[in-house]
Amino acid sequence: MPTDAELMKRILQRDGTAFDVLFERHGGPVRRRIVSMLRDEAAADDILQEVFLRVWTRGEQWTGRGPLRGWLVKIAINLSLNALRSARRRRQRPLDAPPAGEGAEEGRTDPAWMIDLAAG
Repeated sequence: MPTDAELMKRILQRDGTAFDVLFERHGGPVRRRIVSMLRDEAAADDILQEVFLRVWTRGEQWTGRGPLRGWLVKIAINLSLNALRSARRRRQRPLDAPPAGEGAEEGRTDPAWMIDLAAG
């Protein structure tokens, strides 16, 4: 069974079989870490794909110091944090009022779900 260092050397030479072995070895634990952060299975799959895309495209960034899984988890954590920050910014973005006449229903310009009936 090849070591992680041997697999990375082969991946740098564009060996798809080595990539598959590396993914089988580390994909599950890395994905579990992502899911524990995001609590979203579909988003975790997307982040996992990005982690291993970076292995393929930027594998030379792993220096060989320390375990490979640690490097993979670090990438996964950084990408997960970016996804969480991005989601938070999307939620905090103020809603713009639609232009006059658009979406108006019986003289209303705000969507019904935005109206606070208790405030009236």
